[in-house]
Parts: sequence; structure tokens; C-alpha cells
Amino acid sequence: SECTDDSHDHHEGEPDAGRGVTADEVVQLENGCLCCSLRDDLVVALHRLCAAAAERHQPLDHILIETTGLADPSPVAQTFIADPTLAKQMHLQGVLTVVDCRTIRRRLAGGANEALQQLLFANTIILNKTDLVSESVLATEIESRVRELNRHAVIVRAQHAAVDIANVLGCRRFSFDQATQLDPTLLSEPVDLLPRHDPSVSSVVIQEDGVVDLARARAWLTDVVRPSPTSMWVNSTIYRVKGFIYTPHTGAASMSWERHIVHGVDDMLTITPQQPEGLGQADADTSSERAPTNRLVFIGRHMGAHKLRLQRGMTRCLVDDSGWTFI
Repeated sequence: SECTDDSHDHHEGEPDAGRGVTADEVVQLENGCLCCSLRDDLVVALHRLCAAAAERHQPLDHILIETTGLADPSPVAQTFIADPTLAKQMHLQGVLTVVDCRTIRRRLAGGANEALQQLLFANTIILNKTDLVSESVLATEIESRVRELNRHAVIVRAQHAAVDIANVLGCRRFSFDQATQLDPTLLSEPVDLLPRHDPSVSSVVIQEDGVVDLARARAWLTDVVRPSPTSMWVNSTIYRVKGFIYTPHTGAASMSWERHIVHGVDDMLTITPQQPEGLGQADADTSSERAPTNRLVFIGRHMGAHKLRLQRGMTRCLVDDSGWTFI
């Protein structure tokens, strides 16, 4: 859901203020969702990027558009031919789909869905997390199935999404002729479309100021994404968890905190340290004396019904800054 650097994730969420980009380098979409239809705000954003580049006399090398995991890529591709000015200024070079090798077989078992649509439309397919499946499963059940679905795409194996940048930028693999075989309406007049994704899928953003106990946060989030039979989360469907939390930095001489990146997909969860930050340096704002803000995005079904429980769960992970005692 990103056009260049910043937007909101799947309809909801706040941009991270600590990513080190200046305001004039960011074009933020009004609602951030690139998963539903041809979007006027995407067209406006692309025009603004071109105008800003022209004003600085620095031509754009590439524009990278990241859609949500629920996206149908066809309407986004249509943007580059539906607008006459953009069609003259830009050339769509490629559509890339990243496959989670651990979950893709289950995703495709349901028949027609977003995963299938993204595989069919892609001209570069990254088979990611290959280290989490056996070579036999990878070759005979995943790669062969992907090749059956899309015989034209370049398939690249990867771990931690580490691929040659040439497979992402400047690849010039996209063909409208091949794309229109999948979507005959691609070259027709654009129309306003109803959302194409499952309306029961939504997201919530949970925020708390302060620092959290890492062990307690890990136990809580593990229960959310991989609930036990007796867990309150056993009947919930949460697809993704992502964001960051701050924990006490025990190696420092004085009280400080450490930022951890949280990433959960289905029943897998990783919490990895990013960098230590001194007390009084909230996010990237070194002049601020406020406590750091923990922020997590949860994506799944009927998330509105879970927001209060998630908020309470994060609150229970907080610790007091006076000697880092539990609240």
C-alpha cells in the first residue's frame, strides 16, 4: 500500500515518522488502499511525483508501488494507460508477486482468490521463505504449481526476500498483450469498481506509549497468532501482525530503550531488535522527552470486534520507567 515511501496500510494506520525521509519526498494517498479499484488519488500522486522531479530537474529513475496483500493488480496497472499524460511519461516495467512458500499451498487450495489473481498477473514471482519447506515440496508442489499457473513469469527463489535488485527495478518484463489475455477489460475505458477484496477483512492499529516487557509481549503475540485450544483467540482469524515495540535496553549504563520489529504471518511470529535508543529519544525525534510509542497493526477478519482485547493485551505488557518495574 505504498506509493514511493509512505501511506497507510490496508485502510488504517499511521506512517512511521522515523524512516528518515523528508516531507517533500513523500506522496501520501488519502486512504492508502491500493487493493480495490482504479484510484484517482493514485493518478494524482503520480502526477505530483513527476511535477516535483521536474521542478528539481532530477528525472525519476523508478517509481515503486507496493499494494496490499489483498490487491488485484489489474486496476493499478490500468492506471498507466488510462491517463494519457502518464502514458507518455511512464512505462510499466513489471508486476512482482512475493510468494510465502510456507502458506501458498493453503492459499491456493481455496480456488479463486487474491493469491491466485496476483500469481496470474505477475511477470516476476519471488518464492520466498524457501528455507521453511523441503526441496521436494518446493520443487514438486510449489514451483511446479506456480509454473502451471503462469508460464511466462520469471521465478526467483529467495530467503528473507533477498533478491537481486535487477529482478525488482528496470526488469522490463511487463507485457500488456499478455496481461489482456488474463483481463480483457484492461485496455477498455476505466470504470469505478466496487471493492474486490473480502469486506470481512480489515485492520486495527494498537498504540501505547511507554516500554514493554519483551517476554510478556512475545507470549501475548504468540497466543494471538498461534492460539492454544483454550486461548481466547482460538476462533479468531488474524493474517498479519506488524509494527514495532520498545523494550528496556538492559546493556546500557542508564535507563534506555531498544526498538524491536514485530512481524507475524499466519502462525509465524518474529520479534527482532533494530537499534538501541537513549531515554528521551522517542522514535527518531531526538528533541522529544516523551516516552516511545509502541505501534502494532493487526490484519484479519472482523478486526473491529477484537480491538479492545488487543488494546488491553498491549497495555498488560507495559512496564513502569522507574526502575523498569511492571505496571
